[in-house]
Amino acid sequence: MIKQLARAACLIVLECVAHASTAPRIPVETFYRSLAYPSVVLSPSGRYFAALYPANGTTNLAVVDIATMKARPLTAFARPTEVTGVGWDTDERLIYEFDAINPLGFRAQSIAAVNRDGKNPLMLVDNVGSSVRRFENVELVDLTPNDAKTVLIASDMEKQDFPSVYEVETSSAWHAMDAPSAASRNVFPTRRIKVVPSPGRKCSYVADNSGVVRLCTTLEPDGSHRVLYRADAKAEWTQITGFDKADRMIEPIAFTPDNNRIYVLTNRDRDTIALYELNPQTGKLGTLIYAAPDADLSGPVWSSDHRKVLGVNYHTDAWHTQYFEPALMQLQKDLHEAFPGDSLAIMNFSGDGKKAIVLAGNERTPGKYYLYDAAAQQVSAIAPLAPWIDPKQMSPMQAITYKARDGLEIHGYLTTPAGRAPQNLPLILYPHGGPMFVQDTEGWDRDVQFLASRGYAVLQMNFRGSGGAGSKFREAGNREWGGKMLDDITDAALWAAQQGIADAKRVCIFGASYGGYAALMGAATRPDLFRCAISYAGVTDLESMYDTTIVGDGWVAQRSSESMVYLTHTLGERRDAEFLRKQSPVYNAANINCPVLIAHGRQDVVVQINNAHRMRDALESAHKVVEYLEKPDEGHGFHDEQNLIELATRIEQFLQKYNPPD
Repeated sequence: MIKQLARAACLIVLECVAHASTAPRIPVETFYRSLAYPSVVLSPSGRYFAALYPANGTTNLAVVDIATMKARPLTAFARPTEVTGVGWDTDERLIYEFDAINPLGFRAQSIAAVNRDGKNPLMLVDNVGSSVRRFENVELVDLTPNDAKTVLIASDMEKQDFPSVYEVETSSAWHAMDAPSAASRNVFPTRRIKVVPSPGRKCSYVADNSGVVRLCTTLEPDGSHRVLYRADAKAEWTQITGFDKADRMIEPIAFTPDNNRIYVLTNRDRDTIALYELNPQTGKLGTLIYAAPDADLSGPVWSSDHRKVLGVNYHTDAWHTQYFEPALMQLQKDLHEAFPGDSLAIMNFSGDGKKAIVLAGNERTPGKYYLYDAAAQQVSAIAPLAPWIDPKQMSPMQAITYKARDGLEIHGYLTTPAGRAPQNLPLILYPHGGPMFVQDTEGWDRDVQFLASRGYAVLQMNFRGSGGAGSKFREAGNREWGGKMLDDITDAALWAAQQGIADAKRVCIFGASYGGYAALMGAATRPDLFRCAISYAGVTDLESMYDTTIVGDGWVAQRSSESMVYLTHTLGERRDAEFLRKQSPVYNAANINCPVLIAHGRQDVVVQINNAHRMRDALESAHKVVEYLEKPDEGHGFHDEQNLIELATRIEQFLQKYNPPD
């Protein structure tokens, strides 16, 4: 039996905030404050954890000594630079990734190293230095746990789209972070040794358990993939398998402990993604390790060195983890007994596997991080994600199912305002973005809880085309953006009204990206159903998605050839202009009868800002009610805390004006 210890701490620059359960309307800021700890990673010894935390208007990095719970900040970045990920090279040395705006105007990723005490900060990959020639696409391939002085990084600096693997020193690099020297650089901003010349386009590499890179999955211009393998560091690369858009995927993720077989996630010869062994000599699938019932596996659970696959994750109406070792199965059972009703995730382990960081949360709270100690058989609270959130003030969520008009079963989630019966409520349909491969799940969602706190029922649905439910369900969404996918969304509102949950005369639709498209197109195709529509970073002209060049403020971005193939497969042929325009909101603005709110970021490289401009102008020309919010410093979705608060405030005001909850 695991014991819980009440050892929660408020660290670094945070204060604990209590709210009375009888408090008045919850401020907007409560929902949109940056999480106290977006990520926590345990050190190999289990004595420390690295934490990402908000400071200076962005995300920074600190290390916390678990024995004393004292934190040492390691970075002091200010917006727009932010730390995005961290890992431990050794107990004394950390490797972290950060995003910043480079001289070419792009938000680019760089990689750096720093000691646990803050000393010896070094750049390993520099995409922000003054002499950067172009954006360097990089990927951390292996932390080389057997070698404390190096890591393996893939980079396409020498030949764009053809990354090679380099051994990069983590203790001494070309320049220190605080003293970059353009004069000291040649081709690369940091010292490195090429260990694997690129064998293919956009290779995604996998190292074996000895740190030898022996697998590469390419991404070809036509959207197909080749899986390349070599027997050892001196052998030639050979193709052992592959797949394209018409085939089922096969993704190598790791080598078996003996380095003779490969673990792969695949849906070859089946509907859902499962975990198999693959024989690299023949390219044939072997033993089925695990398949979830009627659900895709979403990814593996790794050991601390990222070498051993401990289990797999998947989602049905709730998140599940299947562990492969009896000790971890028992740990999972004990944790569920210790945290009844919570969703649990073991985030990472110490090197010996005897300590772990556990995240426990639910739809009413982002949760807390806990330290599990196997020797003591106890868990201790170490870091809350949002101590200012009072779960008692939040709203309940429940899984639901309904039938679309053609009989297809659709799964979703209904959140109803706390303290109110689920009867005759004002409703907000909230379709997800993506739209393919993405799925809504149960758990904390700040937008959902914010809207529910304002008196609205919120209905999320995994319409056809969504991920997680197998290939047939996902592929049923191909070329149905404004067709059957949209029918699934509007049918959710009809279902809620038929059940007596929603007032059919008080329904609004709100979404981001594809969800924004669905909000506008739903309002155009069912003007009788919606009282208002909110499009956030939404597509309004399907033809614009085929533009190969996207021009921004001082920058130009290119859509890749493989993304164009993907669009053709899932959206339709560009040459079929009549079909695309028929399903584009900008050409159907005159059919929209309800007020519309449009929000967009000017730096959006996914959905060009002219989608928002043209939709606003089309609505105004048709004498429709339209409100507009544009942020010059945001991309595909808002990121800055103050911008998010402003957006939520505008949404609240818009809803209050056009679909008041009472």
